[in-house]
Amino acid sequence: MLEIETGMEEDIGIIRPSGRLDAASFTLLDAAFERLIGEGLRIIILDAGELLYTSSSGLRVLLSAQKRLKQTGGELRIAALRPEIDAVFTMTGLTSVFTIRESVSEALSG
Repeated sequence: MLEIETGMEEDIGIIRPSGRLDAASFTLLDAAFERLIGEGLRIIILDAGELLYTSSSGLRVLLSAQKRLKQTGGELRIAALRPEIDAVFTMTGLTSVFTIRESVSEALSG
């Protein structure tokens, strides 16, 4: 099960998923990105501290959000990756695709 919380820090959107991001739940995360991007936000931080698992469906959502944000001169920043999720990002080469920071506060700084 996946729960999604969204918030703002200044003009930066923050999405906090909690639980498992998989084929049954990826649409929840996609909807959160759609809403924030639709509101005109150019920078969104994914606070991944409570993300326990991600499937290829979840990775696809992140890549799609990054692509949409880049088209407007923005970016997706990912913060607080748990070791098991960080391993997935490393194995798939996604560490070179996204801006990844140790914490949300670091991601807020750029």
